[in-house]
Amino acid sequence: MKLKYFLLIFLLIMPASASFNPIRENKEAWTCYDHALNFSENNPDWGVVCMSQNRYFKGVSHFVNYKYISENELLIHDETTESEYLVANWGALGYYHFFINEFPCRYYRWMVDNRGAVIK
Repeated sequence: MKLKYFLLIFLLIMPASASFNPIRENKEAWTCYDHALNFSENNPDWGVVCMSQNRYFKGVSHFVNYKYISENELLIHDETTESEYLVANWGALGYYHFFINEFPCRYYRWMVDNRGAVIK
């Protein structure tokens, strides 16, 4: 009997969650997360990365879009500031969490540096 109710609730909730858009409707309230996801949706050749100066991504972290250029260069697109720039020697500077085969989460307790997983 409990299984029947569980399946009924799941079927009612699933369509709503499948259509959930994580980008806020109010563009005035957008953060770097919203800008990076929106840019990525409209430009699928760009990935999403979270950059931080803290190895545990505590404090100020920043979501931007990227294109891998080489082991030494990343092209960064920051829609928040409407700028593009190259980061030279990126593998030795700061910490990066590349969202590869995972969906970026707006709020996280911890993230790990996965610069070795970047698609080349």
